[in-house]
Amino acid sequence: MTHFLVSQLKFAKQSWLRGLEGLSAADAEQRLANNNSISWMVAHLAQFDQMAWLDAPVNTAVEACRWGQPASIPDYAEMRAAWDAINAVVEPKLATFTDAEIFGPSRHPSENAAMVLQRQTWHYWFHLGEMSSIRQSLGHTGLPQYIGRIDPEAYFPSE
Repeated sequence: MTHFLVSQLKFAKQSWLRGLEGLSAADAEQRLANNNSISWMVAHLAQFDQMAWLDAPVNTAVEACRWGQPASIPDYAEMRAAWDAINAVVEPKLATFTDAEIFGPSRHPSENAAMVLQRQTWHYWFHLGEMSSIRQSLGHTGLPQYIGRIDPEAYFPSE
């Protein structure tokens, strides 16, 4: 069975993907005021997935959108393809995590893998809210309602 923390991250990513539905490249590549562009958010989250869980990078283009880098507006199609490619490698790896791996050391020196999973889950929710606000500011309507269906996608273990 998939670890509870992994299932929570997977649910956050599924919700994130719902937020991207119907988004054009032109809108994804707009930067409103001081907000990041949505294409940057896609690359930023892909970079975090890659940094946190992979031994070797799948796509180095996302590195320009890591935390602390200057604002940029990357190509949406390229960043979405990078996100898909990185997650195609990350998701199967996370699905096999055991308690020993979850509560063992991670690549981040001050956090175990469980803490990284929580940080990443919350990170997706943060950027989903940011993206939803930008899409509303751009005049998009009919956007998904969140949180969405939780069971069975984001189960809560009874013990």
